[in-house]
Order: sequence, then structure tokens, then C-alpha cells
Amino acid sequence: MAKTADLGLTTAGVITLSGTVDGVDLAALAVVAVNHDHVLSGNVSTVNSGSMALTGTGGEKSFNTASDDTGTGAGYETASGSDSHKHAVGTLISDVETATSALSAKTDGEYTVDPITGDLVCDTIDGVAPEVLYDKFDGHWHTITGSTASTDLPGVSIVGASGKTYFRVADDASGTNPVWATVSTKHGAHSHANDNLALSAYNAGSGAGSNDAGDPKFAVAAASGNISLKGDVNDIGIAQLKAKYDAHTHVITGATAQYVSGQAYCSSASGKEYFLTSGATWVRAYWQRLPHSHSGSGLTVATPS
Repeated sequence: MAKTADLGLTTAGVITLSGTVDGVDLAALAVVAVNHDHVLSGNVSTVNSGSMALTGTGGEKSFNTASDDTGTGAGYETASGSDSHKHAVGTLISDVETATSALSAKTDGEYTVDPITGDLVCDTIDGVAPEVLYDKFDGHWHTITGSTASTDLPGVSIVGASGKTYFRVADDASGTNPVWATVSTKHGAHSHANDNLALSAYNAGSGAGSNDAGDPKFAVAAASGNISLKGDVNDIGIAQLKAKYDAHTHVITGATAQYVSGQAYCSSASGKEYFLTSGATWVRAYWQRLPHSHSGSGLTVATPS
């Protein structure tokens, strides 16, 4: 029969198994615990782009407005527009986490089992020192790469300070074919690069498990090489560590890069772009979305992938 468990006979204190420790493949867990990612879904936070004044190309701020398309209540006033928007996750994804440890595996050259608790002390099991692995897992974090999804923002409606929604607009700077009409910006694609979005450090808490009652305190299955303990290995609960790894997520910190838009010129549905100002001139006018970024508060972080 092939050897399924070497309890340090070949190299003192170094345990080598064909099986698991309390149902956990410790070597496989060590690989993913320090080199895993998390799938992100949902949306970044909703941002109100702010109320910005309609502004003429010469700096004009007072425009001819009315309550309807017949010019009821016509007068001159300032006008503005605002919107709110968010972005889907796009290509944002967590990157390999930073995981370091100030600990190193023991080299005592022995293993012991506490007959009361079932706690095992050894140098390594299948090349893994559980206390070093736990130290790397506790406090690990992830960077985020990629960009948010582009959003085709709808046109922003412009409204006078008094609530009037009709503007005197014409075809050109001479005031050709003037009408009363509602006006808005044109729609357009809008996205954000990533800046410092990240998955915050994970606090794993205590590494110790709870000692189980019953006997035997320590057992090795001859056929499989599986070790079963009532206690911990080097003060780390192996099954508990696996459960924490499988269920853990992170809080998202940081924000996307700032977005600064260009001047969004306004027009009527029929394409008239020249506005009548209180200075009796016809000018093109624009609305500009305020510089802004989005936090990751609306994103969902999945368990490890």
C-alpha cells in the first residue's frame, strides 16, 4: 500500500499528506487565498451633475423666455439645466491582491499533538505554514483595473429661472425664422477612467477555531491520508479559514477619475441654435456639465472567483 501520510518521519516537523486537513486541501487553499479576484457587478454611484447656467458664446446669461409656444409671459431671465446619472460596471475588475507577511514558517523540526485539545503544532503541512497563510489572508486587499461602462446621456432640458420652458430661438445670428421652442443639449457618450477605486483590506479576525469535544483528538485515515483534528494547527482553525475565504468580500473605496465635459450647445428639436438675449443679439448658447467623479458605492463585490 502506498504511503498516504508522512508525519515528519522523512523531514522532522514537516507533514506531507495525500489527503486533507479537516476536509481542507491546505496546499490548494494557500494558492487561492493569496492569489484570487472578485467579480464586480452593479453600478458606480449616482452623481447629480449640478445645475449649470445657460451661457452665450459672449458670456451672455439673460435670455428671452415664455410659458408656451405663443410667447405668453415673455421676458428675460437666466436659465439652467441639471441631470443625474450613473454608470454600469463596464470593464472594472479586481486585480491580484497585495498579500505580505512578517511571519515565516517554523523550523523546529518536530510536531506535537495536545492530547486535551487536539491542537497540532508542526513546521508545515504540504509546504504550508497555516499561521503564515492566515497572516497573508488577514488584511489582504485588491486594486481595481478597467473603466466604467460608457453611458449615452440624454439631452439636458434647459429651464428659465422662473420655470418657463420656452425660448426665443432662430436659425442664425440675424434672427432668421424665430420661434418659441423648448431647448436642450444633445445626447452623447460619457465614461470615466478608473482612478483609485480599490477593495479595502479584509479583516479576518481571530485565526483560532473552537476546539471540538469527543475523541480521537487526532486521527489519520490510512487509506486517504486525511487528518482529522479536534483543535487547530499552529493556532489556526483550518476549516474555519476555508469558510472565511469562501465567504469573504470587501468594501469598495476610492472613486473614478474626474470627468470634465466640453461645452454642450443647446438647440430646439428642429435644430435652431441661436437664442435672443436681453442685449437684443442672437447668440449660440451652451450648458456644461460640472466636473465630477463617481464612488464605487453602488457596486457589488462577489465572493472569490
